[in-house]
Order: sequence, then C-alpha cells, then structure tokens
Amino acid sequence: MKDTATISIEANLLFTRAVGDALLGETGEILATLEMLGFRVTGTRVEDGRHLLISCDRVQVLAAYCPVPFEVSEFSGTQRPGHDPLADRLVFETLEAHRASVKLLVTDRPDAMMGASHDEKRHLCWELADLLLEDLGAQLVYWNETDMLFSAGEFARSAPPVQHAPLVIDPADTREPVSLAAGAEAPKLHPGAHIFALSPEEELEELERDRLKAATAEDWARVSRGIAPEEGERELIDEETARAGTNYGLLILLMALSFPVAMAVLFYQLIRGPNARLAAKAVCVTALGVALDQSGMAAEVLSLL
Repeated sequence: MKDTATISIEANLLFTRAVGDALLGETGEILATLEMLGFRVTGTRVEDGRHLLISCDRVQVLAAYCPVPFEVSEFSGTQRPGHDPLADRLVFETLEAHRASVKLLVTDRPDAMMGASHDEKRHLCWELADLLLEDLGAQLVYWNETDMLFSAGEFARSAPPVQHAPLVIDPADTREPVSLAAGAEAPKLHPGAHIFALSPEEELEELERDRLKAATAEDWARVSRGIAPEEGERELIDEETARAGTNYGLLILLMALSFPVAMAVLFYQLIRGPNARLAAKAVCVTALGVALDQSGMAAEVLSLL
C-alpha cells in the first residue's frame, strides 16, 4: 500500500458497515463531479456488481468495494495530521474496528493521446474521495500518496492536497482572478467585480461591516445590551409611545395653567418644531374640545362618561 512510485493516485475509504450496494448508487454523483472538473466521460462499466470503472478523455477512475477488511498491520508507520494523542488513539481504535473498504483509483487512460497532469489527478481523486466520504459515511480515509491516515472529519476539513488546483472556467464569469504570487501587478477589475484575494470568511466580514456602517448610537446601545433586531424595533415603538404620552400629559397640564400659552406652544410646534405631527393632532383635539364647549355639548359628553 505504500508504493507511491506509480502514476496513479489512490485513496481508501474505510467503513464499519457494508456499503457495496450504496456505492453503485453514487455513479451519477461521480459522473457529475468528473464533468464539473473538466473531464469528458466516454464510458462507464460495472464489473461483478461492485467495481465501477469510468473512462474519460484523459483518465480512468476505478471505485471498487472490498468486503474484506485490510490487515491493521498494513497501516503500521502511517502518518497522522497534527499531534493529538487522544485523536490518534480514537482513529486507530476505529481502524481496528473497520469491516470493509472502498478503493478509489485515478490513473491515466492507457490509449489517451494526452494524459492529465499529476496535480489534476490528485485533485480529482481528493474531490471524489470527499464526495464518497460524505455520501456513504466513511469513518477513515487512507491517502496513499502521502501514507497518511485521516479521520472522516479531518479529511473533510483538509484542503485538496494539490499545489495549484486546476481552474474550472465559467464562460459567464468575466472577472479576473487575483494572482497571489509575490510582486504581482494590481488586479484589473471589471465593473461590480469582487477581488478574489479575500477568503470567504473575509468576504462575509466585509459584507457585515457594510451592513452595520449606518447604525446609530442607539442601535449599538441595543446591540451591546444583547437586544435582537426585532426586539429593538419593538423597544423603539415603545419609546415613541412613551414620549408621545409624556408630551400629551405636559400639554394638558399647560392648558390647565394657561390656555393662551398652551395654544402658542402648539402653533409653534406645528410650524417649526420637530413634533409637528404631535402638534397637529393636539390642535385637532383642542379645536374639537372648544367646539363642543361652545355648543354646550361638552357638559353632556362629560355627564355620559
């Protein structure tokens, strides 16, 4: 298992259950991944009901189910990512409990005029291994080229083991990727294009920063108190209601003390004040009250109340 001198790229997915029939159900997903990465599928063959062989224009892909577990001794001396003794112990315990495996092999097509590069085959094998890992529920992945044993989570989180992943060109995308090489020229941007140099996490931070840029001091105060946006809106409505009630109360008190002064304040607010809507409502209510008083109906209304 440790011969890495061949031109093939190999991964072994280890399971604690049988997955032979489920492997054949992944044929459509495997074909879609090949097409997405720029490989043209020319033929598909199923052998013995457990071996799936796919021929492309430049490579061949073999996915073979083996119901007999590997000997644990074959993994002696394999490497592990990181230096976590607990994780290492759990991985090797899972290794001892595995019951079956799926071998994934990506190699040059023998009769192809031009084969794929080493990085292309490596990238393709990683993508297919990650696909089968997620869909079939593998517990471990043994990466033959580096003699490394991954847990399922470690392999899913790791980047594809390539120096430069092959680019898939989308004709509808007119943006130019930013070169990360030292001394690269400033990127030429198309209208509305994003700079590719930002990671997805940095892109999200930029969007969040722009969204919060117009926030007021009151908004930040609510956020600092742990108030959700919808709760903040309700709090704002409650504050406006309380402010309006206070203003109405002060206006009634002022009318009781001096009606002319109260009316002068109302008209000032109506013309130039920041509370014009409140003043307009108060003027309407006052006018209605004066009309009822002049007509003699105010006493009757009060007696009914």
